[in-house]
Amino acid sequence: MSFKGGELVRWRLVRLKFKGDGAVKFFGNFLKGRAVLTAAAGFLFALIFSVSAWAVTMSGGNCQISRTSLGGGWVHHGDGLFALNSPDVTVGVLRATETLGASTGLYEGIFPNIPSGLTLTAALSSLFTQRVVEDWILGIGINQYPDIYFSKPILPDTLYGAVSANMVRNRLAVDATGYDVLISTAYEADDMKLTVSAASGSWTYNNTYRVVVSTEVSDEDGLTLAEPYEFVFQTVLNPDQDNIVKPVSDDGTRIVMDSGFASLKGHVEITTAPVYALADRATEKFEHNNPGGRIHSIKKINFLNESNQVEALTFSKGRVTLYIPYIDENGDGYIDGTNSPVSEAALYVLDESSDLWIRLAGSEVSSSSSAVYALPAHFSYFAMGTARAGANDMIYAYPSPFRPHGPNAGTSDGQTGTEAGGITFVNLPGNAQVSVYTVRGELVWQGDDDGSGKLNWNARNRNGEKAASGVYIFLVKSSDGKRTGKFAIIR
Repeated sequence: MSFKGGELVRWRLVRLKFKGDGAVKFFGNFLKGRAVLTAAAGFLFALIFSVSAWAVTMSGGNCQISRTSLGGGWVHHGDGLFALNSPDVTVGVLRATETLGASTGLYEGIFPNIPSGLTLTAALSSLFTQRVVEDWILGIGINQYPDIYFSKPILPDTLYGAVSANMVRNRLAVDATGYDVLISTAYEADDMKLTVSAASGSWTYNNTYRVVVSTEVSDEDGLTLAEPYEFVFQTVLNPDQDNIVKPVSDDGTRIVMDSGFASLKGHVEITTAPVYALADRATEKFEHNNPGGRIHSIKKINFLNESNQVEALTFSKGRVTLYIPYIDENGDGYIDGTNSPVSEAALYVLDESSDLWIRLAGSEVSSSSSAVYALPAHFSYFAMGTARAGANDMIYAYPSPFRPHGPNAGTSDGQTGTEAGGITFVNLPGNAQVSVYTVRGELVWQGDDDGSGKLNWNARNRNGEKAASGVYIFLVKSSDGKRTGKFAIIR
């Protein structure tokens, strides 16, 4: 079914299958291995049969289907055409406007203008592709090597110079496309498997690589890949080094991790458009409680260990910096497509217990990088948002009114709280102190923020008694100054 130096090569078929519209496809188990022949010929074949007495040959673009011996079940149709008739076989050959026989006959003959070609394909081992994000393979160990399996035996000599690797990004997220990486290859003929490894013995931590197998790779019959086979993978990071991570589809989001930020190796995944009901509810609350405010983008960030399991890490303050970009291409000071001032942008973290976006303390705008940055204490869902009233006016108590025994009691959106949930003060500046007073100026309760940007009060006074119904004033003190607000309790 192929050519070698122009001579006719005959294959003995164990199984054939024809199927296609305007194409002929021969699938078979041949004496020299598995192969696929694809050829455009203007025919329609619909055939499935199993017979060892047939052979297919290719020569000069012609395909010949012929009997190798006469036997039972063969019917002579004249003009030298023979067909195999069987109740278990449905066979049809339609050639242009000429029907060459009944629908129950496989006819031998020569069919011209069928280009030769046994399709050679390649695929990665499933063990190497356990974590795929936007076609990139993540979380690869520095001593983990990709195994590429071919559909047919290949000629090892054709591998020389046909397999290459280059760096896509380094551990500081610098694009390095075109930087060649030295590799070694090992081919196992019995398994038709090619293993690609770093010539140095291991890959580099938190580097992204692209491996390409070119069409110069040939099988034993001189046929090559229809197109280059390539894949991209990223290795795990080493927390003892400085690292920067950005999404596969680079949208400007960056996570800068100082050396020592964590105690275990792994990789960071950034989802740039996550779908999460709690985040949607938090956005609704944010925009309801802050008229004119808006959540512009949401990111989901996870750290996965070397076994690809999500780890709940807590960072020392200042070890991790998160940058989420904004777009202001015309430089007018407003986020493009909105009336939201860039100066009012801040980063928020999702509090999943209350479905609230909590402003990250110390969040700042970096005009030089067109991004908003902050120092998160852990990975979670994050948002870049703007509050038209300004950062200080974003401090509020939720829910208000607090009505834990009312008809809408609960913690979901639109509900009025529970005794167990209490009242939460959100979007606090760093190291803030919150004091609650009655309208007569009597101190009811006082608490200190732990730097998370929120503080919960169980709605009880300093004597441990439930705070009575009424209107209350809260005072927030921090290095940024003072801020007051009010809320109501209905018992």
